[in-house]
Amino acid sequence: MTDPKPRPLRRREIQVITLNARGLRAQQIADDLGISERTVRSYVLDASRTLGITGSVLPALVEYAYAHGLITVDRRRAPVALPPSLAATLDCAARGLGHRGVAAELGITPMSARSYRSRLLKALDAISTAHAVAIAWEMGLRPPPDRMEDALPITSAEVSAIQEALLTRLYAGRDAVPELHLILRGPDGVRLTLVAVEDMLWKTTVIAGVVSRLAAVMAQKRRNPDGSHPAVPQPGALIGVALRHDVQEPDCDDRAPRSRQALRRFMAVDLNGGLYLAGSALPGMPGDEAPAPQLIYRRQGDPRRDEISTGALDACAALLHTLTPVPVGGTL
Repeated sequence: MTDPKPRPLRRREIQVITLNARGLRAQQIADDLGISERTVRSYVLDASRTLGITGSVLPALVEYAYAHGLITVDRRRAPVALPPSLAATLDCAARGLGHRGVAAELGITPMSARSYRSRLLKALDAISTAHAVAIAWEMGLRPPPDRMEDALPITSAEVSAIQEALLTRLYAGRDAVPELHLILRGPDGVRLTLVAVEDMLWKTTVIAGVVSRLAAVMAQKRRNPDGSHPAVPQPGALIGVALRHDVQEPDCDDRAPRSRQALRRFMAVDLNGGLYLAGSALPGMPGDEAPAPQLIYRRQGDPRRDEISTGALDACAALLHTLTPVPVGGTL
């Protein structure tokens, strides 16, 4: 486990942690730094003792280094949508839990925990668990929404404002092209800001893939000197992302089982991990009265979140963390 209070680390210790984050083994680090493998392990041990980290220390040291700006996120990768089991495994690893700790945390066997770890490394194309944690930071998958240290909590009034903004924008315009919005907290309250997206990104019906691709595009943009993303307008603090799109779903009318009706949906995720889903059938003709929309909100920790947790929402969460400010620390 990690003591959340930052403590000073020696330059050599930071170098060793950084090289572990790049996927190097102890012998490779020793060769790179011109020291012995035993000295490398000594630096790891000293750093973990300084920070009060126990258990599987290397992934936790990498997590600490990124979280406190000792390693700058400057090589962003295209994010991937991890299934809940692997996302939970990643979070456990970043907290310094080994196979037995992961098993106890997730209520599975140690053998299953090892299987999850192997699948996690494969999904992230990582060499080690420490390397997986580093890749997750570069993809914008770390830290998870409920662990953003610099995020102000989303208040109940802001949740209501987000819901109202989603419902207001739900029927704005009849263009079927999906819309991506940033949810911003500004001096005048919460607002939605439309993000301009090239049409080529929407030439697929797999919305999760579209958002993941967009996150990859956004990840390639050079950040501002303060670590903020250029796609986020100022003034305003980014607190969420929202995606509006139209879908065709089978009509429930038994007399016409093959007919399909047009639905418009708005899905969103906020910085605290809250999930929103708004939607309703579209009016049939211009001038028709739009049916009453429905909106569902599930906060972090609500067991009913799985009811609306879809691949597209996971992709929106990855995009949100691609756009959030990154620590501005010194690179080695």
